[in-house]
Order: sequence, then structure tokens, then C-alpha cells
Amino acid sequence: MADPIVISKPTGMLECKSVGAIVRNKDGEFLLLDRRKGVSGWACPAGHLEGNENNLSALRRELAEETGVQVNDAMKLILHAGINNACQRGFDAHEWRVYFLEAASDHVELKEPDKHKGIGWFNSGEIAGLNLEPVWLAIFLELDLWA
Repeated sequence: MADPIVISKPTGMLECKSVGAIVRNKDGEFLLLDRRKGVSGWACPAGHLEGNENNLSALRRELAEETGVQVNDAMKLILHAGINNACQRGFDAHEWRVYFLEAASDHVELKEPDKHKGIGWFNSGEIAGLNLEPVWLAIFLELDLWA
């Protein structure tokens, strides 16, 4: 059995940096992808920072690559934490920044079918019944997004 995901205060010392987006539509549903590679399960759009990329550039890139969603500057940082989630790059923990944004439209595309099995909008009741990636389950619980 895997160790439980632990969310802690950011240290600024973790080498691996990740960003994620909790995207909600006008109906209060959340955008999720069903991951095919790495840790399987449903997750919010997310990924690693590349090179000298800043957080918002990485987030815009990940959203465009994974979902086709274009974002403006109306993103709100809602979580900055150290999270002990392992990745295929060999790291055991990440410095996470999770942003919240409202979607301008419900239109999304499964842009990386080799990496994701599905994409969709889900209300909190539906999300509770999904197999979420452990890190996203921990983030949703930490942010109390079930209500």
C-alpha cells in the first residue's frame, strides 16, 4: 500500500515544481482528465515546470496542451504546498502551486489521447465517486471542494 499523501507548508527547497488548475464552469462543475500514464486516475490539468518557465506560463502551457482551454490573468493561487507525491522523473515530492479559475466556456478537447483516456466536467458528487489520483484527492480534501 502506498504512503498517504502529505500536504505541508512550502519549503522553497523542493527541486521538482508542479502547477495545477482547478477549473470550474458556470454550472459549478470541475474539469478533470483521466490519466493513462504515470499515476492513473482522474486529475485536474497539471504538470511540471520546464526549464526557466514561471508558474503561470507553465499553467497556460499545460492547460493548452491537455485541454485546449485558454486562460487569462484571472487565476487565483489557492494552494502553495510541499506534497509528497512521486513522479516518473524520479522525485518523491513536489513544490505545488494550484490555481483556481472559472472557465469562459464548457468547450474542452482531449488534446493528448496518448496520455489521457478521457476528459469531462463533473460536479462534486460525481467526483466523490471517481478514482482520483491520490495527489488530487488530497488537494480536493485540503481545499474542502466536496461541498
